[in-house]
Amino acid sequence: MLNFRLLIASVVMAIASPAVADIPLKDYKLIKSDPASAQIISNYFTGFARGLQWSNGYLQSQGGKLMFCMPPTIKLDADIIHGILDREIAARQYAETMPVEAIVLKGFVNQYPCTSANSGNVNAAPEKVTRPAKKSLCNMDDFNARVKAVQDRSTTEEAANQKAYQAHVDYLAGSKRWTAKQKADYEAQMLSRFDLKWESDAKVKGLNGLMESAIRLESATAEQCGTIISETIAKLESLQAINNEAWKRAIAKVDSDQP
Repeated sequence: MLNFRLLIASVVMAIASPAVADIPLKDYKLIKSDPASAQIISNYFTGFARGLQWSNGYLQSQGGKLMFCMPPTIKLDADIIHGILDREIAARQYAETMPVEAIVLKGFVNQYPCTSANSGNVNAAPEKVTRPAKKSLCNMDDFNARVKAVQDRSTTEEAANQKAYQAHVDYLAGSKRWTAKQKADYEAQMLSRFDLKWESDAKVKGLNGLMESAIRLESATAEQCGTIISETIAKLESLQAINNEAWKRAIAKVDSDQP
């Protein structure tokens, strides 16, 4: 199923929260291979890269050293980000557990170095750089803690779902006396049918709503904070519930294939 950490990371990244969960390289390769989920990862990395640009420009505005110098003529979109990431992966050996967010940053640094020829290139949003930082009126520590609690529950539930699903597949393979190849072919078919694609439209719509809720926290009044946070957490929990139901249907399909 769609990696729930990606949804949480997408939401929290919008407000630069420390609760963001890393996406390992191996997970990125799986997600990118599925057309429906590839759009989600593209949206996520576009936002992430723009956040890097803003951070880079803010460093300069505070008298710091730029991390990278991207020509201002380059307009970031999904294709540009994937190109930077793919070139970086091809040029260097990265462990499968390496967070792709870190690889994106390394790609910016390695592919757009601040040489004397382009040291003036920042390509950051001027209003984001020059505007004084506005402190959110919301209790972001509480928000981060509640998001992490959902994330921890999701991780536990996802592990249990995968374990249960695998047990049913193993039992089916034993009942039918499948060879290792037959079992692998069946699992590949199941992944193609259920993994990542399931409920993709609902998840994309849910993700868009979560992003909007998280961004609203930046300018919310003290009275609005509690409502927005509660709504955001409820949406996160709803998405995990959808994911749990998808696993149940996958297991039911395996059971229906029993001889």
